[in-house]
Amino acid sequence: MKTINGVVDDPTRSSGFRMWAIALSISALGVTPAASQLAKYVVAEPRAASGPHADLNFTQEQEIAALESKPAKKVQPGRVWIANRIPGSVDLYDARTGTRLASVRVGNGTLDLALPPDVGKIYASDESSGTISVVDVNTLERVAVIPTGAGTQPHHMDANPDGTLVYVSLHGTNKLAAVDTATDTLAWVVTLGPPGALVHGTAINAAGDTLWVTNGSGGPYFAINELDAYTGQVRRTKAVDFDWSEVALGKNETTLLASDKTMNRIRVFDIATLDEIGFAPVPQPPDTMSLTNDGKTLLVGLRGTPATCAFVDLETLTTTVLPLSSATGTSTGHQDLSSNSKWGFMAVDGVNAPPQIAVLDMENQAVHARWPDPGRPHGVIFEPLPDSDPDSD
Repeated sequence: MKTINGVVDDPTRSSGFRMWAIALSISALGVTPAASQLAKYVVAEPRAASGPHADLNFTQEQEIAALESKPAKKVQPGRVWIANRIPGSVDLYDARTGTRLASVRVGNGTLDLALPPDVGKIYASDESSGTISVVDVNTLERVAVIPTGAGTQPHHMDANPDGTLVYVSLHGTNKLAAVDTATDTLAWVVTLGPPGALVHGTAINAAGDTLWVTNGSGGPYFAINELDAYTGQVRRTKAVDFDWSEVALGKNETTLLASDKTMNRIRVFDIATLDEIGFAPVPQPPDTMSLTNDGKTLLVGLRGTPATCAFVDLETLTTTVLPLSSATGTSTGHQDLSSNSKWGFMAVDGVNAPPQIAVLDMENQAVHARWPDPGRPHGVIFEPLPDSDPDSD
């Protein structure tokens, strides 16, 4: 290896995917380090997409140049549901081809989605309307509207693994709502934090009995709350001194992962004690997080500009940063992983570039394809379909 202007250049990487490791001492970030502890992140050079719509000229991206010729992989068969803020719709794509199959008009400012298993309905948070829309996944018709109230701003969503409840953060308030999927009515609403606090991110455990909810992404109060997922009863609360936007569960559900918008970090907490045990730095404010099935890699949507995502190695707490656009004013929305966690689907939106869904090759940490979207895509959910193709990746 050689150093060029303080950057370590690794010539062992291919010409199409060279990587630069930049070591940052934690003390440089304003934190007292443990003995000789270093935080690192790696910046991945943009790479030519190889799948559907790979030639989409969404900016003057250098990425579009053919950096390396490789045969296109086959994305896991499935459907990708998109919450589209403009015009306010639930859109449906073929995960393998990128074909836009349908668009269902719902409320206004549709931001996120929840797809409870074996219910036959998908739920959408209409932030500007103060409603939750319910769409039949077979007929693709809006079958119910659940009001949450003016100014409540229904925002992030999650579903219980048994399909009985859908959780919605009411980001204009300090409240979280749960929807009974049998009746499509509000089952309960719980207050989290003092007046003026905002409720934002949610994560539920595999057993479906514990729900984690953040106070953050703005407001004067930041905290993580542990709830009984069926009743909404608060079990534990830990106030923090950083803007805790989103929460995810780590491998074997022994850790909590926090997207810290104050210091631009992914923080790691011991789930038993709620003590912080480590962090990985990122170059922009981090938001939504998705964990691969092996528990080793965390896909993170970054909310700065230009649009960028990050891959955090949770074993080494190092970060690979992948630019998704070079256009100022672009940023990421939400993302989801395929059920085999080999593919990521991330919304990209903003001025100076057509909105799109970026399909990410998780193994190579590169863009595989781009799907143009006519609105402002934000929430993303992958729904697997039966796979009879032996060549699927």
